[in-house]
Order: sequence, then structure tokens, then C-alpha cells
Amino acid sequence: MKAFFIAAMLFFTASARSQIGVAIVAVQSDIGTAPLLANGSGIGVSSFLSCTFSCTMKSKIFIDDETVDEGSGIVYMTISLAPSSDQTVSVNYLAKNGSAKQPKDYTKTAGTLEFQPGEAFKKIAISIVSDGVAEPQEEFFVELSQPLNAVIEDGSGKVTINDVPGIAYRTAYPLSLPFSAIATPNPSAGQVIISVSAINGPPIHLQVYDAVGRLVKTYMSTEGKYFRIGEDLRAGVYTVKVLQGANAATLKVVKL
Repeated sequence: MKAFFIAAMLFFTASARSQIGVAIVAVQSDIGTAPLLANGSGIGVSSFLSCTFSCTMKSKIFIDDETVDEGSGIVYMTISLAPSSDQTVSVNYLAKNGSAKQPKDYTKTAGTLEFQPGEAFKKIAISIVSDGVAEPQEEFFVELSQPLNAVIEDGSGKVTINDVPGIAYRTAYPLSLPFSAIATPNPSAGQVIISVSAINGPPIHLQVYDAVGRLVKTYMSTEGKYFRIGEDLRAGVYTVKVLQGANAATLKVVKL
């Protein structure tokens, strides 16, 4: 009595749309009886069952918060894409009033950002209006919408304006500029991108400490303000210290 056994094969293709295929093949044997399919029907010698399905992993879009002195005249908002995509990704942006109003505090800003395949960061420049009038701290927002080939994970960035009336920075290094850092995505099972908002000039140092305070990684950049970390770290909670001169920022990063 001839019987048939089922062999299953998995095959993968690497792309932004990961294709995972499953092929189920009837294999002839001389032992036993023919097994039945789930619906109760028998398997013939030439039967070949196959199925494929797509697992689509979409990239996520994030926008940072920023703080700016009124006298600096401009603020740059960082929009990041993680992971980067092998497709063209686009997203719309629009600046909206909070306690800061346009046109007296900042200029009207709207448009569409486009990430080419492999790109991970974009900047939006927004002009800040210095009116020379003492006033409290103000804020406005940049909202993201209508993503293409990605999903919005963090779609609202807050811009905080500190009142420093009448100061126009003319030196190579500003007297005072905000220093901040953000980690995206966080938590992450893969790489984490550390985006640093800082002045140009002094090198930026990153120090990564494990949960018991041991220094496990160091990084340094004299040009870029983006660091990719985490792929070679074990699962756990890490403290990341970002240093530039006297400026410092501390982040908690979770590696899954």
C-alpha cells in the first residue's frame, strides 16, 4: 500500500515587502495509507499544494520637538524615517499656531517632504520673527499628514520659542542655542538612530552605558548629528549620554 507524506519548504526574498513562501509537496512512500488534507480529501501522486503570502513591514515617520531663541531667526525641524525604505516615501507638513502665532512670531510653512530610497532624515526650515518685545515663552506645532509608503508614528512636533529680543547671532558659534537629542525608534529590536540638535563646530560624543553603569560603546562625530547604534547591543536598557563641549543630554534606550 503506497502512502504519501507531506514535506514543507519555506523560502524568503529580502525586500521592503518580505515575501515568505510555503510549498507543501506530496511525497510518495511504500508504507501506510495516504494521509488526508484538512478538508478530508486524499492526495494524489501528482498533487502539489503551494501558497504564498506577503508580510509588509512599513517604515515609520517621526518628527522631533525643537527649542529655539527668538533672536536666532530660524529653526530646523528633523523628520526621520525608520527603517529607511527601498521605496520613495513622502509626507505632508503644516505649521500650526499655538501660543505663538503667524505671521508675528513665525512664517507660514507648509509643503511635502520626499525621502528617496535609502534616505533616513529630512529637515524643515522655519523662519522665526524677532519683534524686540519682551514676552513669555511661546510655542507652535508642525503637523505631519498623508504619508505615502510609510506610516506616521509621531506626527506632531512642538517648537518652543524662548524670548531673546533683538539678538542677531553673528559669531561663528552662537552665544546660546538649545542642545537636545532624541532616539528613534525606541524601543527597538534593531538599530536606534540618535538625532542631535546642536550648533555646528565642536565634535559630538556619544557614550553608551549598560544597566549596571558600565561603558560599553563610544562614538564621536565632527560633522554629522546622527548616530546609528544598537545593532550589536544585547537586549536590555541602556543610558546614552550625548556630549558637545559643556552641553549634555541623557537618553534611555531599550533594546528588545
